[in-house]
Amino acid sequence: MERLLYDRKAAAQQLSISVRSVGYYLARGEIQFRRVGRRVLIPHSALVKFAKADHFAPIHTRVVREFRNDSSKSVEDSSN
Repeated sequence: MERLLYDRKAAAQQLSISVRSVGYYLARGEIQFRRVGRRVLIPHSALVKFAKADHFAPIHTRVVREFRNDSSKSVEDSSN
């Protein structure tokens, strides 16, 4: 019988990715989750949906690009 909700560690095991990667996907909104108190729980259906989707770029590449874009804007703004 499958579980209804998974914590980050169990979700990572189900998806065969790291807990850190699960955290990145949660932060980016690519995996839906529920909060129960302080706990972050991920529905089984969200894991299935995520597993069926295509993921082209590595996580860190997307995050670094966004960070570079944000930091370059702040540098331009501070020089004026």
